[in-house]
Amino acid sequence: MRGFEYAWRVRPMPGEKVAGDVCCITGCEVRLQVTLVDVLGHGREAAELAGQVLDWLKARPLTEPACLLREMHRQFRGSRGMVAASALLDEEGLTCGAVGNIFVRIAGRHARQHVSRDGVIGYIVAEPRQARHPFTEGDLLIMHSDGLSSHFGDEALAGMDERSCEEVVDLLMRQYAKETDDASCAVVRRQACI
Repeated sequence: MRGFEYAWRVRPMPGEKVAGDVCCITGCEVRLQVTLVDVLGHGREAAELAGQVLDWLKARPLTEPACLLREMHRQFRGSRGMVAASALLDEEGLTCGAVGNIFVRIAGRHARQHVSRDGVIGYIVAEPRQARHPFTEGDLLIMHSDGLSSHFGDEALAGMDERSCEEVVDLLMRQYAKETDDASCAVVRRQACI
């Protein structure tokens, strides 16, 4: 049986006390759902909506990502809006979906970037694009909001297999978080058989 190691961080925009980004990780050792949400804007109003989204996510069962994003759109229709990505990981791989400018990539043997669907959840959104990807021992799932520069390449991830997920998240937030927005990042690693 394999498990997952994971870590995440949310940092408010400098000068703000709270953030409109939120991360929710639910599940168990063999099946995990990771959802990262970036509410439009920043500050108190964005953080209030982010808190509502987090409560809603925590109450949900594990769900196919495209279905989760559709339900999120219905639940928060008429709000200030948000972009989001969700990944459902199991023993065979991962399924992910994303709407808007939120980034999902796999680093490691099965390196690839998931292409998000344009739109704003709660406002206007096309059918979320969902894809199934291999995800094996040592691979890293990296999800981040646009508060992190998306211009880091594979060279920035060199040696990540020797770092814990906590260390990877801290390094990415320290080196790539922008000063003009809230920033969030989640990292998941497939662990060896136990």
